[in-house]
Amino acid sequence: MINYLDTDDNIVALATADGLASIAVVRVSGKRLGGIYKLIAKKKSLPRPNSIYFNKIYSPVNCEHLDDGLISYFEGSNSFTGESVLEINCHGGEIIAQSILNMLYVHGVQAAFPGEFSYRAFLNNKIDLVEAEAISSLIHSPSQYSNEIIMDHLNKSLTKKIFLMAHSVIALSLL
Repeated sequence: MINYLDTDDNIVALATADGLASIAVVRVSGKRLGGIYKLIAKKKSLPRPNSIYFNKIYSPVNCEHLDDGLISYFEGSNSFTGESVLEINCHGGEIIAQSILNMLYVHGVQAAFPGEFSYRAFLNNKIDLVEAEAISSLIHSPSQYSNEIIMDHLNKSLTKKIFLMAHSVIALSLL
């Protein structure tokens, strides 16, 4: 694994928690996802942007049928990261999701660092720094009260207050 953030790489991570569950979601983000979709779904073209389709999921390494699931495709401007995104909804448990991750690693998709999807969203002006921090806080939130405050930050209320204060300071400095 490369130990630095290269925003030209395609990245992948399990978007759902590890362990037993009925479904797992594998999220891939990057600039060159068309070839990956065609390989794993054995399709000749990309799906319509911003859509979800039922697909058989194959390993391009040995053409093994890994699972049946839903694959969502979002074009850059309509995704969280501001890049093209594939979300593979497969059956849960550790084996299927891990086999899909391993197959993607073989095809040059890099394992995402913690917070790298949010980092890319920030770099692509999809979220601001306050929102990026709020996402991390929401994931680790200990209470409903904390969630309410954090959701307020995600709705840009803190960003708007900071912007107004900055405007006031600039206006005062011009007097």
